[in-house]
Amino acid sequence: MPSERIHLGQFVLDVSRYELTRAGKPVRMERIPMDLLILLIWNDLSTTNSVLSFFVHSFFFLQEAARVAVEEL
Repeated sequence: MPSERIHLGQFVLDVSRYELTRAGKPVRMERIPMDLLILLIWNDLSTTNSVLSFFVHSFFFLQEAARVAVEEL
């Protein structure tokens, strides 16, 4: 199992607290994406920070796109 705190650029994933922070501020993340991120790390399916950072940034892009789509309804 990896360290309890994983640094991903400006993001820090604290597995023991089930928390993701960005520049020290908590980031709201739904359960399934958080579980997937932890699963990737625990199972070494992704070993580079660049791949994990891509996952986190993609999540935020999709979350923002969904928010905009809902607002336009």
